Amino acid sequence: MERNSKISTASLGRGREQAPSSSAPDVGRRGGRRDRRARNLPSAKRQERRRIAAKQIQFLIDLALEEARNNSKLAVRYADIAWKISTRFNVRLREKRSYFCRFCKAFLPVPGAARYRLSKKRKSLNITCASCGKTYRKIIVHQGYIKRAING
Repeated sequence: MERNSKISTASLGRGREQAPSSSAPDVGRRGGRRDRRARNLPSAKRQERRRIAAKQIQFLIDLALEEARNNSKLAVRYADIAWKISTRFNVRLREKRSYFCRFCKAFLPVPGAARYRLSKKRKSLNITCASCGKTYRKIIVHQGYIKRAING
């Protein structure tokens, strides 16, 4: 009996025939994922996605603030998802940004993730993050200071 000494490379998945490079589409390393990104969408669809993302961010941050008292790990996870959605869809956080550390982007609910101090010298709120240890300031502006600056 004569054995077939050749093993079919097609059965191993290695012997795929490649099309000439001129007819093969250039999909890159990600396998055509570029076409599904938001920047290739028409403006109306992009705006709709951003509007939905803004609603989800608001919902997640509200949940994170509620859960901060009971389950801090869950609250941090909600806030992390909200931050990732905002960066993915280029949605500004506005006043919700104050809940995150400026340096490490950790979620800072009021009870314990940061130390808050008032500075009389600079008229500012000094915030020290508990996770990274960095300190940053938020200037406090009172109505009286604005009136004096305008009137001279």
